[in-house]
Amino acid sequence: MDTLISPTRINPGRRKIFLWKRADNQAILTSLEELKTSLVIDNDINQSWLEFKTHIINTLERHVPSKFGRRRQSQPWINTSVKRMIRRKHKAYTKARSSNSQKDWARYRHLKASSQREARRAHDTYVDEIFCGDINTKPKRFWSYLKGKHQDSSGVAPLKKSDGLLYSDTKSKAEILNTQFHSVYTREDTNNMPNKGTSPYPDMPSIRVSVKGVLTLLKNININKATGPDALPARLLHDYAEHLAPILTSIFQSSLDKGQIPEDWRQASIVPIFTKGDKHLASNYRPVSLTSITCKLLEHIVHSQVMDFLDQQSILHDNQHGFRSKRSCESQLVYTINEIARNLGERGQVDIILLDFSKAFDKVPHHRLAHKLGYYGIRGSTLQWIRDFLTNRTQQLLLEGHKSSTAPVLSGVPQGTVLGPLLFLLYINDLPERTTSDARLFADDCLLYTPVKSRSDTETLQKDLDSSSSGRKNGRWLFIQKSVLSSRLPTKGCPPMGTITSMAIC
Repeated sequence: MDTLISPTRINPGRRKIFLWKRADNQAILTSLEELKTSLVIDNDINQSWLEFKTHIINTLERHVPSKFGRRRQSQPWINTSVKRMIRRKHKAYTKARSSNSQKDWARYRHLKASSQREARRAHDTYVDEIFCGDINTKPKRFWSYLKGKHQDSSGVAPLKKSDGLLYSDTKSKAEILNTQFHSVYTREDTNNMPNKGTSPYPDMPSIRVSVKGVLTLLKNININKATGPDALPARLLHDYAEHLAPILTSIFQSSLDKGQIPEDWRQASIVPIFTKGDKHLASNYRPVSLTSITCKLLEHIVHSQVMDFLDQQSILHDNQHGFRSKRSCESQLVYTINEIARNLGERGQVDIILLDFSKAFDKVPHHRLAHKLGYYGIRGSTLQWIRDFLTNRTQQLLLEGHKSSTAPVLSGVPQGTVLGPLLFLLYINDLPERTTSDARLFADDCLLYTPVKSRSDTETLQKDLDSSSSGRKNGRWLFIQKSVLSSRLPTKGCPPMGTITSMAIC
């Protein structure tokens, strides 16, 4: 039996806070001009990046004052006036306990009631400002307030390990969660690779990076964005965009031409978010990744030019509505409902299967993905760059100011990145072509349906689902669905739909 004596109190880690208002702006500009003339972009992209990063961090240390602070533990509406009254209440309580006089206890009760009234008044004022005035101009305050109303303030609960015991210390919890998040990855069997045949698509043009484009991306950075593992703050990249854009353009172009990325860009810092179920099980938490902001800028460039090529060649399947401009969940629903309604209007029958794939983004095999990218025309240095972007990645879990050990990322498209969703879409792009039934896709959610006019039609969905068996035997397995929802319209007098098995994407 597990016994928890008392809840664990969160001890937020100390974090470095740069005091930008006190920064020596002229000294920073001089330092960046020196970097422009001294930095040499050579064959070793990692060395070039390290020289750039080291110079930037040294500039920050010398010319931007900083302090170490902790995350706010009091509620945001607890202002100076409320804090003053709470301190007076605490002093009155200490004095009353010491003297045990009726007068001192009466004064304490009076101050307690007054501080509670003041806190309620401050809370009401804060909420009024959020919902009546700030909801459009300061949406972050609105969402932070709602998040705080349903989030467990005790943080990550003590977690069970494989030995069945509960561990409450931060270091153990961080390692348990990191092990859980690492366990979802798979090792790809490269002995039996699929062959899609001769590609009908031309080579995608080489990606070119412009100073103007990089400057636009730098100026659009949200200065409140969390710093990634490379320790380069968003505020610096945004505020000194004009001076950094030419340097980063050279680094980005060199990275693309060589098909290599710096080691910093392979790292992800992950934080755990509770989903649902038992809070003591690590499997009920999901990871949120923090990656290099600078790398994301280059990802935006790659994403934009790859999407232009895909659109020109009409490569992405028309049935995919996830992660695409001018398409959404609503557009997918409208089309699907219209198709189903049309069949029902003709007094037909429709069999439907909804698939929810488990850890789909984490299980994408890299070699098979690269094979599909090449088939779709993404070749040469661009394909080599994406290969390098996907492989040899690592993750490290951050919890209450502590870091876990580093774990390798063996499969999947990197979450928390700009390119990840697009690479996933390309991997599952041929799913509708591999099914006899109509397949509607929204990212990793899949709906299969077929109009039923005869007994053979009722078996169509079953055949599509059963195709997983041969696919897995041939080494083409990707992932198994977490859950399946089946339905038949209309439902009156319908025979059973049959057995539902796991489905594989090849």
